[in-house]
Amino acid sequence: MPGYTSAAENIASVSGGAITNAAVLILSQAGSISGTITDGITGLPLGGMFVSAADSGGNHQGSDAYSDSITGYYLITGIPVGTGYVVSPTLDTTSFKITYPVTSDGNWHNIAVTAGGTATNTNFKIVPIYVNIKGSVKMDGSNVVEGLNVIAYPSSVTNHAQNYHYDLTNVFQQYSGHTRMVYPSYGVSGQGDGTFSIRVPVNSSYDVYAYYSFVSYTGSPLNPVKTVAKYYKAATSISVGTTDVTGQSITGALASWTAY
Repeated sequence: MPGYTSAAENIASVSGGAITNAAVLILSQAGSISGTITDGITGLPLGGMFVSAADSGGNHQGSDAYSDSITGYYLITGIPVGTGYVVSPTLDTTSFKITYPVTSDGNWHNIAVTAGGTATNTNFKIVPIYVNIKGSVKMDGSNVVEGLNVIAYPSSVTNHAQNYHYDLTNVFQQYSGHTRMVYPSYGVSGQGDGTFSIRVPVNSSYDVYAYYSFVSYTGSPLNPVKTVAKYYKAATSISVGTTDVTGQSITGALASWTAY
């Protein structure tokens, strides 16, 4: 019944044409709780996140709810009128953390529900937990200290910087008012000593690509021809858990790198 909780009892029985233990179903006035779940770094919606409400005794109340993939919106219905409700998302705490609301457990507390009303703006912001991939880039036995960029891609990504091009059809997509990259990556410029430290979300696999470029001179000293030479080399399938991954070196003579 709209505006009320549902109720069920499975105790009625029929014997000799008579009904015994007839159930008494009590419908209580109810309301709803709503909010959004977004990425605390990008502000983009997070879909498919399970959200639930419980009373002060920890008893589950209302419908199960999942955040919408387009807007991040969720709606828990059928919550009995009352106060002191706790609202919490279910997530893998080894990979993600809640940054809003700023409470000790990341949950909303003391939410009041009125008859036929909706407690709004019970919003959550969730961010991945990050660790570092650390290593060095050497060429012909020496650290690469100039003309170096290092990028870590999730291993699922197949479109890398060396074959990247601007194509609004394939590279970008419009999403809920935001324009974002289809292909995620994390990277740093060379630090001057051939080392790198890249922060990446935990519990995933990554490919680290080193990009090296320099100006090649041909022709004569009085009439030089300048050409930008670009090379890359990768360390693939680096498994990242919940602690820093070190010693990821990319080495080899220039002839072992790939020109692009």
